[in-house]
Amino acid sequence: MSKKSKQNSQLPASQALPGFGGSASEQWQPLIETVALRFNQEFRGEPFDLPEEVEALPIFRERVAGTLQTRITSSFWKVLKPEKNQSCLDIGCGVSFLIYPWRDWNAFFYGQDVSTVARDALVSRGPQLNSKLFKGVQLGAAHQLKYEANQFDLRSQRDSVVTIPWITGKLLQQKSGGC
Repeated sequence: MSKKSKQNSQLPASQALPGFGGSASEQWQPLIETVALRFNQEFRGEPFDLPEEVEALPIFRERVAGTLQTRITSSFWKVLKPEKNQSCLDIGCGVSFLIYPWRDWNAFFYGQDVSTVARDALVSRGPQLNSKLFKGVQLGAAHQLKYEANQFDLRSQRDSVVTIPWITGKLLQQKSGGC
């Protein structure tokens, strides 16, 4: 199904995520870079390598057909819709500011993502769509947020909230003494 790509699975040093201090954090860097590369390829519409045995799995076929995400996730705004003038952090934002109705919500958007392609698209187009609501996007992994504590009224991870209850509470939180 996917074409085999000959691209290197590592990001160039110039695009590596900064700030991973300590030996334990450094062990995550190659994994994060692999994920970032995969998302960069997806955002550019390029194929990415998967083993044939993965492509044979029913879950892979559901993803390709577009039916998997609706079965396992809920759009974050259906769980907790951003309100007017709320500061919202979207972790793993991708290009969400370009495709979700932030203007209708009149909420302030902040993002963080590992994809340089998504970040560059948002930095380029976000202010043109609404410079008042678009507050920027940082390049970085979810475990290293580049924002101040208590800065946000609402935060979400990726573009949806997993509907498994013990995960949902951790991925989407409303401000109550500390976001």
